[in-house]
Amino acid sequence: MDKHTLRVLEFDKIISFLKHYTSSPQGGRICDRVLPLTDLSEIASSLAEVSEIKELLTIHDDLPIHGIRDIERIVSRTKVEGFYIEPPQLQEIRSTLETGRKLKLFIKEVDAKYQKITTLIGKLFFLKELEDAIRKAIGNTGEILDTASPELASIRNKIRQLKLHIKHILESLLHREDLRFIFQEQLITIRNSRFVLPVKIDHKAFLPGVVHDQSQSKATYFIEPLAAVDLNNELQILLKEELREEVRILLMLTGMVRELREEILFNLALLEKIDLIYAKARLSMAINACEPLINDEKRIELLACRHPILFARTETIELSPDASGEGPESVERLFFDPSRVVPTTIRMSRERSTLIITGANAGGKTVTLKTLGILSLMAQSGMHIPAAEGSTIPVFSSIFADIGDEQNIEESLSTFSAHIRRLNQITREADGQSLILIDELGAGTDPSEGAALGLALLDYLRSRKASIAVTTHLTLLKTYAYRHRDVENVSVAFDPVTLMPTYILVYGIPGVSNAFTIAGNMGMSPSLIEKAKSYLEDKDHSTLNLLKALEQSQQAVLHRKGEYESLREKSAAHENLAETLLKKLKSKKDQLLHDYEATLKGYLHQAQEQLEKIIGEARRKKEPSIKEARKSLREVETEWKKYCPAAAAEKKRPVEGLKPGQRIKLAQVNREGVVLKVEPGLKRAEILVGELRIKAGFDAIEEIPDSPSAAAAEKPQEQVPAASSYTASLSVDDISPTINVIGMTVAEALPIVDRAIDHALIRGLETVEIIHGLGTGRLKEAIRAHLKEEGWVKSFAPDDHSRGGAGVTVVSIQHSPKYGSGK
Repeated sequence: MDKHTLRVLEFDKIISFLKHYTSSPQGGRICDRVLPLTDLSEIASSLAEVSEIKELLTIHDDLPIHGIRDIERIVSRTKVEGFYIEPPQLQEIRSTLETGRKLKLFIKEVDAKYQKITTLIGKLFFLKELEDAIRKAIGNTGEILDTASPELASIRNKIRQLKLHIKHILESLLHREDLRFIFQEQLITIRNSRFVLPVKIDHKAFLPGVVHDQSQSKATYFIEPLAAVDLNNELQILLKEELREEVRILLMLTGMVRELREEILFNLALLEKIDLIYAKARLSMAINACEPLINDEKRIELLACRHPILFARTETIELSPDASGEGPESVERLFFDPSRVVPTTIRMSRERSTLIITGANAGGKTVTLKTLGILSLMAQSGMHIPAAEGSTIPVFSSIFADIGDEQNIEESLSTFSAHIRRLNQITREADGQSLILIDELGAGTDPSEGAALGLALLDYLRSRKASIAVTTHLTLLKTYAYRHRDVENVSVAFDPVTLMPTYILVYGIPGVSNAFTIAGNMGMSPSLIEKAKSYLEDKDHSTLNLLKALEQSQQAVLHRKGEYESLREKSAAHENLAETLLKKLKSKKDQLLHDYEATLKGYLHQAQEQLEKIIGEARRKKEPSIKEARKSLREVETEWKKYCPAAAAEKKRPVEGLKPGQRIKLAQVNREGVVLKVEPGLKRAEILVGELRIKAGFDAIEEIPDSPSAAAAEKPQEQVPAASSYTASLSVDDISPTINVIGMTVAEALPIVDRAIDHALIRGLETVEIIHGLGTGRLKEAIRAHLKEEGWVKSFAPDDHSRGGAGVTVVSIQHSPKYGSGK
């Protein structure tokens, strides 16, 4: 990949972000070797590995990877005969081996769907024997333990006992009354690995022994008393034996490392790779990134993407000093705030392979080029990108970027000369698998000549089938897209109200530079701006006005598009609501059928018992009573038919000339009722069934022969108070948001409350009023307890005192069910 492009697009900053999330120093060093790949399958595999570890991190919070140490050099040195590894370095080897073992154990517990990571970690060698040997011999701080060998433990035990003996002898001398005056201090110290006492220089003769040292002030001799000489000699012998045993142990452990050198280095390389993937996954989580889809169709679709460097932030965290007063006083913490950057969508395809981006200064043209470039580099390096799910990007064999001012005084290169030198390289090396990003094409020289040169360059690069994105302010280049089907104009939107850029890309039209507006916003004198406008030629005015009109039209289209999207979202929400309601109704239906079936089975069981009883009694009697048996059978049959639906084969009696007071049958519920009101035009009637008023269509009503007259039916109608009836209708337009359940039992009222809530959801009502009165309060409490369990109820409260007060409950409906609802 082109080094100039990596530098211009600041790929090194992305690598620095990546290093921040590694778990080991060598993981950071391997980040420096990360470069974009060009093999599609290799890139896709690398991205999938990151996705798997990212998902594991969301489930398990972290991976057991924080023990990798830099052991490559020390392990490689074991090839030298006679060389042995020092204890702290052995401890680092053990830590690395332990990390590999923990990862292997961890991956055994995770779901088998993480195939790539499972396969990768599964390649690690299991070196627990060496790990245990080092753990037994070397402590966590790098010291050789007594458990390293029985011989070492025995030697050290002797040393401890001998030291105690020597200290006891020297302490007895320190505490002798006749010698107390000769000591400079009441302490035992060590010189040349031997225990000695500090004696004043003028009193040396009072303590016979060997002088091992003198203080800097020349006032003290450090004397080994004669009584301790032999013991100190014995101690020196034991210390040498201890050293020889420690060296033997280190040589033994080094030999074990030498035998497994290749396996250890293989594990180390694999752990470093896993650490790199781990860092990529953590970076993906930090920047809210996703795995891009890789294609071979030269199709770019970066949805709601952001440039990661733009929303990277650092903050300084002050640290409390440690006990020694050393250590860093502060550290830099890296964090990301995507909300600071307006997302944009970048689209290219084989058919539209060239984008000409125009519009106001500081409107985001250069950022768009850099975003396209850096996200391409990240994706090809196996990193997730900060974009919406579904984003896709092709694999480029090379990416060329000419962005920024490349002038060089030392090489006598002007801005234009530097651009030309860069463009020369691009024309030499670009091909059909290249992505070319050019900022301010044709700038730095005469606008007419620069535009002509830019057009020629676009013609050439298009002939090479490259993917191209350029920015420009030149009008001649803005018209280029209208003459070529594979070229598309893209403008950075400019808000005509606030006179500020919106950083949103608008496809299909060129943008206006808005130089005069921006100059005015930055404080330039209005008179100067008016003077500048007077120098525009008529054709420039016409072109400018045309582009402004196009931009305004595009703004109107975007506004309408936003309204359409809003309506579409509302429609989708209502559709989801309808589906939810349908599921709820189906669930209720299933429950009713289940309860109905259970009731039927119960009565069937009772009927069987009664029949068996009748048969048994008939058999016991010498003269069976047929009359009594038939009577019992008829009673069973009558009770049974109450709970059986009408037979499908039974011929339905169509309704003809319904009249108020006529008794009819509602086939669907197998209940009889009295006609209260007939609406021939609507082909429906209002029926009184028990205490319920129900509106039903003629097709749901069956006529009962010899039904009573209207006069006979008036009496039950008068028995039902108007305040205790509820009208349930198949026509939702007639449903009132207020229901009256005064006088009903709890069992009668609760189904009515449920139906009222269902009707409110269907009609889109926000509230339902339930009139239950005060009474004993049992009905009110039962209804409110029921409302707490209703998933469609947002809240409920007593009505205003000026209306119903505590005798009325006002229910607020929500059109998305609550989670955890009991319904």
